[in-house]
Amino acid sequence: MENWVEVSLPTGHRLRVPPRLSGGDDQGMDTTIATWSGPGIQILVDDGPFADPLTSYARRPNHWTSEETIDGQPARIVGFDDDGGTRVVAAHFPGSVAGSGVSDRLTILVRIEPGGDQEVARKIIRSFRFGGR
Repeated sequence: MENWVEVSLPTGHRLRVPPRLSGGDDQGMDTTIATWSGPGIQILVDDGPFADPLTSYARRPNHWTSEETIDGQPARIVGFDDDGGTRVVAAHFPGSVAGSGVSDRLTILVRIEPGGDQEVARKIIRSFRFGGR
């Protein structure tokens, strides 16, 4: 990770990614989507109330799940093989703004080419930092 670069979302959240990735972001009505891609890897960050909670993948091949704390926040980490053998590792931060009825959910999804190292995806996810910290 020593030559990785820090990238930022419009919301101020940050994460570290391998070099030579290109990306951008799109601000919707209620969400911010940021993507980066490069050789053998795609990263998507969905920051909004409808971010995927990662609860519908249990039947996917090689599915696993764990709970972690990342930047002080609880996260559900999920891994599985997608169509064509693509390895997917994703994290969901359930978040909530107390009493507002508004969710500040966020999901990070990393796709690694078939046979790729899931540990790279886990390092990307674990490098995530919430804005304002």
